[in-house]
Amino acid sequence: MFDKWGRLREANKPQLADEIAAVVPKSALESFEEERTVTNVLDGSSLLQRIPGKKGDTFEDIASMYMKHVSKKILNLVVVFDGYKSGPTTKDMTHNRRSKGVFGPKVMFTSTMPLRSKKETYLSNSDNKQNFIDLLCETFKANGIDCVNASADADVMIAKKGIEHARETVTYVIGEDTDLLALLCHYAERGMNDLYFKSSKEDGKCWHINSVAVAVASCPCTLWM
Repeated sequence: MFDKWGRLREANKPQLADEIAAVVPKSALESFEEERTVTNVLDGSSLLQRIPGKKGDTFEDIASMYMKHVSKKILNLVVVFDGYKSGPTTKDMTHNRRSKGVFGPKVMFTSTMPLRSKKETYLSNSDNKQNFIDLLCETFKANGIDCVNASADADVMIAKKGIEHARETVTYVIGEDTDLLALLCHYAERGMNDLYFKSSKEDGKCWHINSVAVAVASCPCTLWM
């Protein structure tokens, strides 16, 4: 259950995704590339890893890079970030594992201040990460991009945002975490518009949640165990 450093062992999420893929029809893993209005709900935690941001760039410049990245690639966008203001969260072990136990010092910054370390080192400190997310949200909102910051782990909020928008229009939830796939299936509603869970990677899967939820519901509960 725990590794030699006392951290919870990482769940084998890809295996769960593979098990789900094995029981759903092939059509559930295909998106419909029609010209129609869609809403995109983006997992902010995966976005944070996307833009390199190098030492010497100002925080304002880095935030602008993120804004240009999402506005160029994705329209009708809602970005949902994890929050780091409420103390320990369910993702602390994941963050600890990702940083390999190395945490950068807390840095008080202004938007015009240059980054003086690697972005990964800076973001390994939860206070720094929250302050940077605050800056990103301000930048996104100033440019007409809807941005939401959860109080802690954002997975449930992302899933519920996806369902909320799917009641009105075709919706894509964009992220990499298998937890989101499971949550979207759990919260899926009959009669909602097409809802997809899509990887931001070029070769990633695109799940038609409406179909996946129906297929999974008819499977033995051992699929989730």
